[in-house]
Amino acid sequence: MKVIMVDDEILALEHLKSLIDWDTLGFELTGCFTNPKKALSFAIENKPHLLIADIRMPIMDGLELARQSQAAGLSPRIVLLTSHKEFEYAKEAMKLGISDYWVKHETDAPTLVRELERLRKELLDASEVRAAVRKQLLGELLAGRMLTPDQWRTIVGDRANAETLRQL
Repeated sequence: MKVIMVDDEILALEHLKSLIDWDTLGFELTGCFTNPKKALSFAIENKPHLLIADIRMPIMDGLELARQSQAAGLSPRIVLLTSHKEFEYAKEAMKLGISDYWVKHETDAPTLVRELERLRKELLDASEVRAAVRKQLLGELLAGRMLTPDQWRTIVGDRANAETLRQL
């Protein structure tokens, strides 16, 4: 599962990277960024399964990065990092459907492993559900039933491809 990490503090990124063996847990660190705009561009190209971002950064905070990721059609699980507990940010994160909210100094190796295993299970479960829905929709299509644009997007993954297929 592809992971992108974003934090304006390089030491925080290095700490998270070195805390555990990501590959052993089934996660591939595909990108680590100190600039959220560069991270967003990379995410759009590489479609990560998990985006871990600092909540407070210059240029673009983690909440805005989550908003723009969603607006770009990405749907990774998103975990926000912070140096301290901030209730207002947590409330906004919940509204955006953020998967989790980790306090940096409370994130040790056992905690990180536990949280990543939980997220991995969520991602796998969601993938299985999407596959079942796609199979059902393809059955509907083969039976000659019309599909809505949302159903097309579910099958093919993005708007441009859905529109092209619908025209066929």
